[in-house]
Amino acid sequence: MKTKNNLKPLLFVFFFAMVLLTQLPLLSQEKPKLSAQALLDMKMDAAFASIEGLSKEESKEIVSQMRAIYRDSNPSIDKFYFLISHLEEIQAIEKEQSRLESLNLVYALGFFLFMGLLVYIWWNQRKIQIQLNRISK
Repeated sequence: MKTKNNLKPLLFVFFFAMVLLTQLPLLSQEKPKLSAQALLDMKMDAAFASIEGLSKEESKEIVSQMRAIYRDSNPSIDKFYFLISHLEEIQAIEKEQSRLESLNLVYALGFFLFMGLLVYIWWNQRKIQIQLNRISK
């Protein structure tokens, strides 16, 4: 009877290990790398769906591949790319700045509302304390 009780944890550990080992190959599979030429050959909707899943390093690699592809037909593509990327960064910074300004306004409004609540509570407690002092006399 005791051997059956000792086997249950061992069987559980064995089956748990088997489940983990069977899932290990699925975890180690990498998704196929997306190339610049494959992105250029895709339709726009499919390309946007593929781009959303890219990491920062993968996107930098694809940008450099695209620049290499078009450098032969247009030697000034690097200058064009850097100008466009700089202009987009400026736009992103301006959007971020406007969001931060509105967030600061929200924080200031919250601070003033909280301070108003504290002053009201303090004033109300002071009023109650004065009434209690009158009653106790």
